[in-house]
Amino acid sequence: MISTFDLVKLHNLLRDFYTLTRIRTCVFDENFNELASYPESLPSFCRILRAAPNGYNECRECDARSCSYAARTKNTYTYRCYAGMTESISPLVIGNLVVGYLLLGHVFSYQTREEGWEKIKEYTKKLDVDYSALKKACWERPLTSEDYIKLATKILSSGRNLFMYGAHGLSSSGKSFPSV
Repeated sequence: MISTFDLVKLHNLLRDFYTLTRIRTCVFDENFNELASYPESLPSFCRILRAAPNGYNECRECDARSCSYAARTKNTYTYRCYAGMTESISPLVIGNLVVGYLLLGHVFSYQTREEGWEKIKEYTKKLDVDYSALKKACWERPLTSEDYIKLATKILSSGRNLFMYGAHGLSSSGKSFPSV
C-alpha cells in the first residue's frame, strides 16, 4: 500500500522536516524496508557501524523490533538504538492497517559528549569497529537535548496524517489536495 506514495512529494516533506529540525527522517514500508529518507545518506556514525561484522544486522533487527513495538501500540515510540543513538518511530496507519513507519533518528542525545561517548562504547562493545573513527563520527553529530527530541517527536507524531496524505496527494477524505 505504501508503495503507491508519490515519492517526490514524500521526499519534499522529509526535506521540510529536516530543514525545521535538522534531524534525519526515513520512511519504511510495512516490511521495514527504507523507501525514502532525508538526507538520503546515513550519518558517518551509522555507516561505520553498519560496515562492522554483524553491524548491519544489529541495525536492521533494532529497526524491526522498534517498528513492531510501534505497530502493536499504534503510537510513536522513542528509544535508544542498539548503538546508543536516540530515535523515534511512528506507525503509518490507514484504518487499522499499519502500512509503514516514519522514523526520525541518529540523534546524539546525552548531557555531554563525553557521557555519550562512554555510553556508546558500552552499547557497541560487541562490534569490531574502529573506535577512533566512531568517536570522530559521534563528535560530528549535534548534541541534542531530550526536550528538543520530544518536540520534534511531537511534530512527527502530529504530522503523521500530513506525511500519509500529503505524500499520497490526498486529503483525509481521499480527495486530491488542490494545487497551489
